[in-house]
Amino acid sequence: MHDSAERDRMPYIQVDADTWVVMREDKYRPRAVIKRVTAYDGVEQYFLLTWQMDPTQRKLVRIHESLEAANQSVKWREQSNKIPGRPEPHNQRAAS
Repeated sequence: MHDSAERDRMPYIQVDADTWVVMREDKYRPRAVIKRVTAYDGVEQYFLLTWQMDPTQRKLVRIHESLEAANQSVKWREQSNKIPGRPEPHNQRAAS
């Protein structure tokens, strides 16, 4: 089990009994989706999917044996060197 600092660093949000969205750098847009699927023999598998708003556009990335393994496989993007004074995408003004 991971401590709370690890869980804060690797956040995910449960949206129903079998689905989690994985959050990383952008706190408003998920990076991935984890979907639990139970096989006929009762074995659970966790499908890691790309994030798209339209569920039909999500792509399978890999299958994991646990929720934690699936969550940990979604890495944080390295922070690029930000240019001072350049607006971030969430605070840019709309073009006129």
